[in-house]
Amino acid sequence: MPAISSEIPAIGTYRFVLRYNNDDIGCEYPIVCSSYEETVETRAIRCEFDGRTTHTLFIKQENSKDEMHASLPGWVDVTEEFLKEVGAKAMVESLHDEDEPVEAVGSEVSVLRAVQDNPKAGKRALIEAAGITDDEWLPAIRSLVERGLVKKSGIAKYTTYRAVDG
Repeated sequence: MPAISSEIPAIGTYRFVLRYNNDDIGCEYPIVCSSYEETVETRAIRCEFDGRTTHTLFIKQENSKDEMHASLPGWVDVTEEFLKEVGAKAMVESLHDEDEPVEAVGSEVSVLRAVQDNPKAGKRALIEAAGITDDEWLPAIRSLVERGLVKKSGIAKYTTYRAVDG
């Protein structure tokens, strides 16, 4: 059996994060968890918000998250805390990258989640859903489109956005 990965998947490849919260069971080998919609392996991830390295699941589908959360005792939904921590780390790392504005990094996570939750929505609806300002919108959406995480369709006020599966 291969050793467990300790790499955090790229933003956009998951929407929900579950972590094992009971006694330490070790993180030498991954645990395979599945729902009707997807199968995922745990990763050994260290998080500052709880100060532990433990089994962590990165899940795409909301139904899968609900099934796994309900059927796996000892697992907690830490999506909000995890995304805040990852966003904060990304901001610190981007201080060394002069080409990318620091403010755009935190907004990208919010915009991507809004696009995933509101398929084919327009700019105004996504700004409101993401809880960001007009000034934060352009750098965030431009970066997401350039990295292939979001697809843009239409022209001017008829432009819509959708998350790219994969």
